[in-house]
Amino acid sequence: MAHVRATATSLLIQLDSHVPVVDCQQEVDDCVRAVLESVGSTRKWIDVVYLISYLAFSLPAVAAGFAATSAGLLPTTTVYALAVIALALLVLVAPRLRRPARS
Repeated sequence: MAHVRATATSLLIQLDSHVPVVDCQQEVDDCVRAVLESVGSTRKWIDVVYLISYLAFSLPAVAAGFAATSAGLLPTTTVYALAVIALALLVLVAPRLRRPARS
């Protein structure tokens, strides 16, 4: 039974590496376009948006890499996953926490 499970896992990993990633380029383009329309589409703002998005993905990964060497992979993965979940919940709840503008 363990052999069947290992073979199935191996097959899923191989299939996963060949399945094309969902193309999110249109959504990214729409978000960048919306930001640039609100601030004016200059080259400087395109660079700022790129830098912020790059740092948003790379800094947590680098920090997790350093943490994994000292704390271990399992605790680092757990903290990283909990942080992602907390941020996702914050994104869902934040619009409801906004107070209406006073007139």
